[in-house]
Amino acid sequence: MFYATSMASNEGDVLMVQMKSGDLYKFHLSERPVVTFYPDGIKIVSSDFSAEYKDVKKIYFEEYTTDVSLPIDNQAKTVSFTYLDGQTVQIDGLKEHANIRVYALDGKSMPLYVDQQSNYVKLSLSAYPKGIYVIRCNKHSFKVTNR
Repeated sequence: MFYATSMASNEGDVLMVQMKSGDLYKFHLSERPVVTFYPDGIKIVSSDFSAEYKDVKKIYFEEYTTDVSLPIDNQAKTVSFTYLDGQTVQIDGLKEHANIRVYALDGKSMPLYVDQQSNYVKLSLSAYPKGIYVIRCNKHSFKVTNR
């Protein structure tokens, strides 16, 4: 049995997904994702991305603020994916020199257009044809739509 729901919230609310491994994923609820719960995991889908997770330890809500930063040791365990506009993705919480790859649905590796800062990476999809792509960052994967 599964249950799907669309989530609406205040601008700063996030859905936190904590894995048994200790990894923590953050989804901004302002994007109104649809969350589907399965016996062995969850699927989170918005208009611009989708993600599926198994081995989930805990799911909870948190108000997201930018006035306090986490210590560097904790940042590596928290990966935040934000779709900034129709063609730019920001990924926070990756370790420095993270291995980032973008793949088309047919498995073809795409060229990277990355602006890497010390605490986040911005990835431009503007040069890609319209379609669905998988962004792989070390062991984290996100599916995005370039419209």
